[in-house]
Amino acid sequence: MDQNYQSWLPNIISIAEEAAKAILTVRESKSYQISSKSDHSPVTTADMQAHHIIEQGLRFLDPAIPCLSEEGEPVPFEVRTKWSRYWLVDPLDGTQDFIQGGNEFVINIALIENHIPVLGVICVPCRQEFYCAVRGGGATLQTRHTSVSINTQQAPRSPIRVVQSHNPLEQTDPLWQHLLLKLGACEIRLCSSALKICLVAKGEADIYPRFGPTCEWDIAAGQCLLEAAGGQLVDLAGQSLRYNLRSSLENSGFYALATPELARACCG
Repeated sequence: MDQNYQSWLPNIISIAEEAAKAILTVRESKSYQISSKSDHSPVTTADMQAHHIIEQGLRFLDPAIPCLSEEGEPVPFEVRTKWSRYWLVDPLDGTQDFIQGGNEFVINIALIENHIPVLGVICVPCRQEFYCAVRGGGATLQTRHTSVSINTQQAPRSPIRVVQSHNPLEQTDPLWQHLLLKLGACEIRLCSSALKICLVAKGEADIYPRFGPTCEWDIAAGQCLLEAAGGQLVDLAGQSLRYNLRSSLENSGFYALATPELARACCG
């Protein structure tokens, strides 16, 4: 892995900060457009403005690295399968939360190299927080004036703390019910977007189980962050997720986990 990636973090943070300002400006205007994509998920003016800012910023940083963004033009698998390195971006993760006036939406920017996320930045616009990681280089939570290291083992685990989507359908999933039987007593917290992975990475939650659909740009930055912080993000069989291996960008279910012991409990 190119160790220069650590030196790229300030640039990625600056790009994410500019996109965050655009998102918040759109929200404050209260006059933005909302439309539906082919999968019926919402997209707003804020999503598109953030996409353009991030895409242009990453191209300026290194024009040789392609960018795959949720709000960009689709890239055929026969084209992207030739990429050994590329940016994977969700310009506004948690659009529904944004529309509803919440504060848990985020920006996800990841660099994928040989199917593995090697750099990840998750920006929380409403809090001006930046979760940052480079594979093998640790994880940090940065604000305008501070930067602190984070890890998955900063708090005790009794009872096990589970973070879950606000979507009520997930709470009736048979896989979710089976997991609860395995884990026993749990403390459950609801949260939106990739912020759930951030909570595991900084030791405020132990498990984020996801059985509903997500796409690769939803979790790549989070996986880099979580692994750098000492945790794991694995599929339901316990295997670490890899990227750009199939024509579909949709993920199967996964667990974001604080410790290997929890991986054995969930996947065993």
